[in-house]
Amino acid sequence: MAHLTIKEIGVIKYVDIDLNKINVIIGPQSSGKSTICKIACYCAWVEKKISLVQDFVYFMKDHNFYKELVTFHKLAGYFMDESFFEYETDVIKFSYLHKNGNAEFEWKDRYGYKQNQIAYIPSERNLISAIDNWFEVKFKDNNIRNFMIDWEDARKVYTREDPLSILKLGVQYYFDGATRKDLVIVDDNGTTLDLTNTSSGLQSLIPLEVVSQYLTNYIFAIDGSNSVQDKSSANFFRQRVYEELFEVKEINFPSEGLFVDRSLDDGIKLFRSKEDYDRYNKTINRMLYIQYTKLFIEEPEQNIFPETQRDFLYSILELMKSKEDNSLFITTHSPYILYALNNCIMGFWVKNKMPLDEQKELLSLPAWIDPALVSVYEITDEGILKSILTEKTKLIGKHYFNRVRNGMMDEYYDMLDYLEIDEDEK
Repeated sequence: MAHLTIKEIGVIKYVDIDLNKINVIIGPQSSGKSTICKIACYCAWVEKKISLVQDFVYFMKDHNFYKELVTFHKLAGYFMDESFFEYETDVIKFSYLHKNGNAEFEWKDRYGYKQNQIAYIPSERNLISAIDNWFEVKFKDNNIRNFMIDWEDARKVYTREDPLSILKLGVQYYFDGATRKDLVIVDDNGTTLDLTNTSSGLQSLIPLEVVSQYLTNYIFAIDGSNSVQDKSSANFFRQRVYEELFEVKEINFPSEGLFVDRSLDDGIKLFRSKEDYDRYNKTINRMLYIQYTKLFIEEPEQNIFPETQRDFLYSILELMKSKEDNSLFITTHSPYILYALNNCIMGFWVKNKMPLDEQKELLSLPAWIDPALVSVYEITDEGILKSILTEKTKLIGKHYFNRVRNGMMDEYYDMLDYLEIDEDEK
C-alpha cells in the first residue's frame, strides 16, 4: 500500500493517507480534490518510470521532477516555498520540497516493483465527444492529451460486429475505422448517431466507459502479458536484472550443476539452480509485463443522471475486483456516488445473512466489496482531508448524508411557513 503526504499545495493544507484499493474524495468546487488525485497519479507514474530505467537521474536534474508534474497535470501556480509531498511504497520512497527545487529518492526494494497500467481520466474527457475533429487539434503534453492517446487505443477495439454496451442504457458504442467515426447505436432498431450528436450525458459517459473497460478488462483478455517496453529496452532490462541478482560470475566448464537458459531474446544465461532461473523469470514478468490497472477519475458524475451514476459506480467496482491489485481514485461532488458505494460496503456485511434469492435482486451485488479496501474522505474548509467512514462498520456516516441533504433543504423549510396559495392559483 502506498502512503502519500501533501502539505501546502494549492488550497490543500495537509494530507496524510494510505492509498487504498478504492479511494474517493468528495468536496465543494475548488477545494483541492483534483490536486490530491493528480499528485497521487503522478507519484505512481514516477515510481513506474524509475523502476523501468532503474535510476533517478532524469528526475534529479534540470528541475524535471517539478516540471513534469506542473506541465502534465496543469498545476503551475499551485506551489509555494513550503509546498511539500512525499510518496512511499514497498519499492521506493521519494519527496519534494519546493524551496529546495529538487526531489530526494531512495530505494526500498529495487526489484520489487509490480508493473501496472496507469490512466488519468480528466473531467475534460468530453472534448473528444464534443469536437468532431479532436484528433486534428494540437494540445499540450498534459493529462488531456494523454487521455486522448488512451482513447485512441481503446476505441479501435470496439467494432460494429463487437460493440461495447454502455451500462444499462440500451445503447452501444463502436468505432468505424473506415470513416474514423465514433458511433452509438441508440435503440433496438439499430438507429445510429455520431457520438458528437448524442446527449451531453453520453458524451461524458462513453469516453469514460470505453477507456475504463479497455484498460481494466480488454487488454488482459487479449494479451495478459502486454509489455510496457520495446524489445531492445526489455532485453537491456533483463540483462541488468540478471547481472545484479543472478549472474554466475565464475564458471569452470563443464558447468555441472548449473542451469542453462538459451533464450534467443536474452542470450545464454547461467543460473546456479532451476529455482534461481524461475525466480529470475518471475522478477522479469512482474516488472516488465502489466499485472493490473490504476485508474484516476475526475468527476465521473459529470452530466450524468443519478441512476446512471449509480450504475457506473457498480460497474467500475466490479472491474476493480477483477484483479487483486487494481485500484481506483475518484474525485466527486456527487452524493449519489457515495450512496452507491455505501450499498457496496453494506452488501459485504450482509452477504452471509441475506437470502441468496434476495441478494440476486440487488443491482449492487457484483460490486460488493470488503470495507477494509475502501477509503472515503471529504475536504474540510481548512484544506485538510478527513475520513467520513464510521469506525466500526466503515460505512459512510449518516451525519454526512444528512448534511448534504439538509444543506439543500434548509432554505426550502425557511420559506415553507410563509407559503400561502389562493384557491384560484391551485
